[in-house]
Amino acid sequence: KVYAPTLSAVPGPIELPGGKIVMAHSTDLEVYDINTTTLTTYTNTHNQLQNGLMGGNIVLGSNGRIYGMTGARSVGTNPGENRCMIYSLDTNTFVLQVEHVFDSLVRTTNTELTEYNGKLYGSTNFLGANNEGHLFSYDLSSGTYTVEHSFDAALDGGGFSAGWTLYNDKLYSTSVTGGSSGYGTLVEFDLTNSTLTVLEHLTMENGRSFRGTPILWDDAWLGMNELANAEKINIYPNPSTGVFNTDLQNISKCVVRSIDG
Repeated sequence: KVYAPTLSAVPGPIELPGGKIVMAHSTDLEVYDINTTTLTTYTNTHNQLQNGLMGGNIVLGSNGRIYGMTGARSVGTNPGENRCMIYSLDTNTFVLQVEHVFDSLVRTTNTELTEYNGKLYGSTNFLGANNEGHLFSYDLSSGTYTVEHSFDAALDGGGFSAGWTLYNDKLYSTSVTGGSSGYGTLVEFDLTNSTLTVLEHLTMENGRSFRGTPILWDDAWLGMNELANAEKINIYPNPSTGVFNTDLQNISKCVVRSIDG
């Protein structure tokens, strides 16, 4: 089953172990309990004038906390006001904790964070060596913020505001401007050697990016034959709270994989 929010302009919800759906928007959290069918609203999670508005997708970190980013509400007038931030949420109390506050020149961040080997990865629209944004990492254990790559809009593309898709130790994303045509790029960032490669300079003909997060597609699945004994396989419950049961008959081997392989 797919659960969709009814709030205006709320990004994608996530499901927590135990059967709770969490949505973040502005300075509010909506938590829907699947088991009790109750909706709880947590308002005024933080000072929006100081740390902006929650607007991108949230993710569940490997350490059991929820992570997300904000966008600056307006141009700041005083030191420390109107900054973007990386924040985390406790999955029991949903109390917000500020993890990292960006420089005041960073007005927007990309749509969501991506975790790899205990670090969260995301991108900004300003700062970096060329002041055209950068790809960053945030270490969940040490709280260390690191600039991994500074974008050069003419070479790499500019405006990396989409998500970064993880596949085989590499991150993939698109930019909305820059590149050889000015219509953005499709890029690959190798996490093993910190190298960014432009795979495609986008045009109106080959698919200009409008903040498009790449998705994984495996053609091998298209060639699979249907199981002859498909009616004898049962997986439940659906939706699951993190633990599910399987009834298998005449099946000698079953492999369960996550969506990233």
